[in-house]
Amino acid sequence: PILTNGRVDLCPKTGRRPKMTRRKMSQKQKDHRAYLRSAEWKKTKERYFKSKLIQVCYVCEKATGKLDLHHRTYERWGNERLTDLTPVHRTCHKKIHRLYSKNKKTMTLWEATTLARTNYRKK
Repeated sequence: PILTNGRVDLCPKTGRRPKMTRRKMSQKQKDHRAYLRSAEWKKTKERYFKSKLIQVCYVCEKATGKLDLHHRTYERWGNERLTDLTPVHRTCHKKIHRLYSKNKKTMTLWEATTLARTNYRKK
């Protein structure tokens, strides 16, 4: 793969990293990915979006575009309450997890979520 500015170029066809440069996933990451592709998770998402809970992005507060469901906590992962989840746009979701990754030792996932919202409002 060609390096541009120290980064690996993504495949123009798939938009993904070439296989030889993809990071290996831990078993925990593989389990998480499998769960997010499961029928159980699909049903949970359907229940959430049919509920009367918030239906706009928690970070940017916009209702347009496709929304992911973000876990406020992983305490009940696999048996989530609908209130354990909050809708966010994919780009907002990535911002939350970037903040969390940088500050895991000092903040909870929910604190990273609220910080992403605060940072967005400051713009």
